[in-house]
Amino acid sequence: MKNDELNKFKDDLWEMEARLKKKSRVEQVLRLYTVLGALMGIFSLAYFFLSFLEIELTEIQMTTLAMAGLGVALSLASWAMLIFRKQKQIEESSRLSSLQQATKLMYLWSEFEFTAKEKLKTRNIDFAKHSIRSVISTLYEHKLISKKDMVLLEDVMQLRNSIAHSRMGDDISLDLVEEMSKILKESIHKLSEN
Repeated sequence: MKNDELNKFKDDLWEMEARLKKKSRVEQVLRLYTVLGALMGIFSLAYFFLSFLEIELTEIQMTTLAMAGLGVALSLASWAMLIFRKQKQIEESSRLSSLQQATKLMYLWSEFEFTAKEKLKTRNIDFAKHSIRSVISTLYEHKLISKKDMVLLEDVMQLRNSIAHSRMGDDISLDLVEEMSKILKESIHKLSEN
């Protein structure tokens, strides 16, 4: 089951990457439209000013002027759309990054719980299976973790609970999540070695 969860996590990350690549293609098309619109506008305006040597506007001049206006409008609209999409992409990227880090922490927490309980079971140490605080205390009582580790794990548990019982990743520092993930990795490593 653990491998299935890890594979699902990896698939979700792959799907996010595919979506970002698709957005990049749309952005390239909009940039192309911006350049084409700007070129169309420049050439049309140049032709218009060259043909302006006559006093009256001919049909060609009016068509040229209309094309120039259309080109500039297309260019400005594409440019504005690029700015809007870039802002949305930055916001979404930040949100996805928060969700990835929160998901990573939750996954590491479940791995820590599993490893800690397995360590106690293999040593035939009694513990309350449904209380992670009891598991952590029991690990400390049997000198499988230090006092410092116990305090750090309590901090990690507080962050884990904050993520689990709120909207994932909202108002949570990515640096804090990364730091707590590192603590969990170290704790899992220590328990695996003992």
